[in-house]
Amino acid sequence: MSEEDAPYLLDLAKRNVPGQDTMEQAAAETHDYIANLIHDRQVRPGDDFVTMLVNAQVMGRDLTPVERHNVVQLVVTGGLETVMNMTSFAMVHFARHPEIQHELKHNPELHDGAIEEITRRFGTSNLARLAKMDTELGGVQLREGDQVLGIFPLSGLDERANPDPMTFDARRSKRRHVNFGSGPHTCLGARLARREIRIFLEEWIGTMPECRIAQGTTPRMAAGLINTVRGFQLEWDPA
Repeated sequence: MSEEDAPYLLDLAKRNVPGQDTMEQAAAETHDYIANLIHDRQVRPGDDFVTMLVNAQVMGRDLTPVERHNVVQLVVTGGLETVMNMTSFAMVHFARHPEIQHELKHNPELHDGAIEEITRRFGTSNLARLAKMDTELGGVQLREGDQVLGIFPLSGLDERANPDPMTFDARRSKRRHVNFGSGPHTCLGARLARREIRIFLEEWIGTMPECRIAQGTTPRMAAGLINTVRGFQLEWDPA
């Protein structure tokens, strides 16, 4: 996509947050943006990922218009929302624990582990499904049409998989989670997400003064298909 679209897309991601009165309009704009993007690549194909998705086939057949739209929207919005919120959750945590900022600033060799720990500890994406028939799950009665939300970030917070799971530990070994999916359902953007988190560590943690949550303020968060940081304020001492 054009770099000129970046400010608009960032604003779109900020407005497309559960619970905000801007969400409905942002969702409609997102749909239109994706539709126009697909049309542009159909008319003017290029050597880029979106063109590849637009022309992709599954088991020898072209994608349907709905499938094509959904997969392109998944890639575009995933790149906008998930890492932005993952690093925001991490930054709120780091601001409350300046010792983590100090450790990562002075030990850049820990960045590889920190990337994976941020992914484990601050996963954002959930998955919703509808019950196809009346059934019982874990002692809970589900009716046909009920929505079930699979909270994927909990996979990294299970003490059976990760001892002391609430503690951020860049030196942790054998982390287990499914925040980037698994197997054939591994997130298409996982490598890009890790690269973006690395840049966050290098450019913010590595160069900015140690910061804290601004006195008298509280971070605002929301849950949904994407767990979201609505906003937070930081302060730091002059260098």
